Amino acid sequence: MKWIVEEDFTDLQDGRKIYRKGKGFPRPANKEVDPKRLEELATTQNRQGVPLIRKVEEKQRAYTNTDDTAEPITEKTKEKPKAKKTTKKASTKPKAKSKKEQG
Repeated sequence: MKWIVEEDFTDLQDGRKIYRKGKGFPRPANKEVDPKRLEELATTQNRQGVPLIRKVEEKQRAYTNTDDTAEPITEKTKEKPKAKKTTKKASTKPKAKSKKEQG
């Protein structure tokens, strides 16, 4: 389960660690947090009186495209496509002469 910070706050129960809106909670992400503390921060039952974090549901399946009709990612589809080689266009500007060529 993943949590995202909804409002900037300083966690007074975690060494005054500062959390910024849009970032993950807790830091580090694998840190164990008491479920009662998560509930406190996710509701109005905290010093600021507003929900400070929200739960983000992790998707069960990842897809190669954004629509649900795409095939699920498999070992075969995880490979990154190879970049296409591009050729450089010939420059139309004349090259500047070096000092040796100039004099």
